[in-house]
Amino acid sequence: MSGTAHIYDAELNPTKEDLARRFAGFDEVVGSWRLVDPDDQVGIEILVGRDFYGRVLQLPVTYRPIEDALDEGVTFTEMDHSELGRRAVTMATADPVAVREMIRAILTGDTSADFSLGSPVLTAHGSGCVADDPISEVGEVEVRECTRQRASGVALVDGAHRNFVLRIAAQPGPARPSSTGYQTPKLRLTTTAPELFGDSEVVLADLYWMG
Repeated sequence: MSGTAHIYDAELNPTKEDLARRFAGFDEVVGSWRLVDPDDQVGIEILVGRDFYGRVLQLPVTYRPIEDALDEGVTFTEMDHSELGRRAVTMATADPVAVREMIRAILTGDTSADFSLGSPVLTAHGSGCVADDPISEVGEVEVRECTRQRASGVALVDGAHRNFVLRIAAQPGPARPSSTGYQTPKLRLTTTAPELFGDSEVVLADLYWMG
C-alpha cells in the first residue's frame, strides 16, 4: 500500500467540484483516489466523477505550498485551504513527485493510499514489473513534456535512467488489444469498482519505456 493520505476536514476555495467542472468537464465529483508523497510536501489526488452523459472521468492534480509552485503554465489555479493555507493546484502529469509515485506504484505492484478520513472511491493496483527482475526503487524523475493526461521524461529506476511515457486515462476503460491500433501496455494501474464500472476491470494509468 502507498501509505495513508492525510485528509483534512477543511474549507476549500475554489472547491474540488469547481476545479473538476472548470478544467475537466465534470458534471459531478464522486470521490478520489490518492498516492502519498514520502516527504509529505505534495498532495497527490486523482479526482473521479461523471460528465453530463454519465461517463466516468479522472482529473489528476497535485497540491503544493504556494512557495513551491511549479511553472504557471502547468498550474490550474490557486486554492485557499482553511488548514494548510494558500495552495497551488497543479497538473499531476507535470509534477515530478506525482509522476514518480505513479511510476513507483506501477513497477512495484503497489496499491493506492488509504485515507485518514473517509474512504477512497476506488483502489488502484499496480501491475508490478513484467521483467524477470523485480523493481525495488524509483528515484528522481524529470518531466520533459506533458499534457493534462500524459507525461514523458526520464526516471531513475534501480540506478539506471529510463525514458518513459506515463498516461493517466481521462476516461478509464478496459485494456485495449493490439487489434484496436493501440495496445494497452502491460505496465499499468487498474481497478475494479462495480459501482463505477460494473464488472469490468479498467485501466487507470499505464506506462511504457522509450528506447
